[in-house]
Amino acid sequence: MSGVLTYCLNWLAAIPWRKASAVHWTERARLLWPVRVAGGVHILLVPACLSLAEFDARLVSFLGSVIPAVAGWLGGILATFPLDREILPRFIFRSWLRLVIRSWAIRAGFLGVLVACTILMPAEPSLAMIGISGGLLVYIISLHFGSYMWLLRRLGMLLPPGERLRGIVARTVERMAVREPVTWLLDMPMAQAFAMPNTGELMFSSRLLEIESDEEISAICAHELAHLMESRGVRAGHIAGSLTLYPVIFLRPAATFGPSAVCAIVGLVWLSAIFTRKLSRRMEKKADKIAAENQGEAGVYAHALERLYSDSLVPAVSSKNDKMHPHLYDRMLAAGIQPEYPRPSKPEKMAWSGYVVCIAFGILIGIALANL
Repeated sequence: MSGVLTYCLNWLAAIPWRKASAVHWTERARLLWPVRVAGGVHILLVPACLSLAEFDARLVSFLGSVIPAVAGWLGGILATFPLDREILPRFIFRSWLRLVIRSWAIRAGFLGVLVACTILMPAEPSLAMIGISGGLLVYIISLHFGSYMWLLRRLGMLLPPGERLRGIVARTVERMAVREPVTWLLDMPMAQAFAMPNTGELMFSSRLLEIESDEEISAICAHELAHLMESRGVRAGHIAGSLTLYPVIFLRPAATFGPSAVCAIVGLVWLSAIFTRKLSRRMEKKADKIAAENQGEAGVYAHALERLYSDSLVPAVSSKNDKMHPHLYDRMLAAGIQPEYPRPSKPEKMAWSGYVVCIAFGILIGIALANL
């Protein structure tokens, strides 16, 4: 049932995007964005709503509703394949499923551990509290210094770079007069590139190499090398930013001190998120500037960015101005290129179907609490 509802909601929400197949990619991306956001809500909340409805109707106990909710969540994930393939026709079920499994494994590697620690955290000070909080702190920091790369290797996502990529990186490094990093080919059907400043490693996805020219990949490489050149203070700031959600594990102990303590933790998380976003935005702008200064020909970097966004149908202007990266349109302007199209409008934050599911979830939660 969860899979069927998720499929139907996704299909209905995507009708405006589907009708706009002949328009410019920026408009298609703008129409698709709220559908993607709603799709994520459907996966999580549709099975939760169905399980809560059974619980509210006293058909199952609370614990008895957990297994159906998990099964519904898996069904909801599978139900997203038709829309994902409609968006990116290059997907076949096998490659899509491999991407989904890997993506959720990475999420579980962080959020799953965080949730587990939050649940296991005792309400009173104890050795267990010290062990859980200290262990999680060490774990999060270790992700910056090799654990994350180890996880990607275990998932089979990191491959040798190959002669083409190795040569592009070597030429870019020589032009910028910086140390040559360890380079990996990332087995991913989405065009992406990543830098790991604390381990001195770069990753370029297989899809990136398929759609970008050598000159464009070199410009993107220059952007990522700029992140490897960040100061120790900036790196420390990024590590601190990765601890944004860390205080959440203390919600249970804080609750014993009353609402003010809980609000203090929420406020700390909020302030940390603002700091992280501002730091990341500043460093992304700096890396864009370095990439533009080290591109082979004028306009190469801007067009490389545009190809990245258009290939995955990511909006050229985001719904909010609080993303880690500036808007693509502004990045192209900063790189010295006036796009050949007017500035696109901002996309809606979420499709109507996502709001419907959120409202239904809130109502069902209220009924469940009233019946306790």
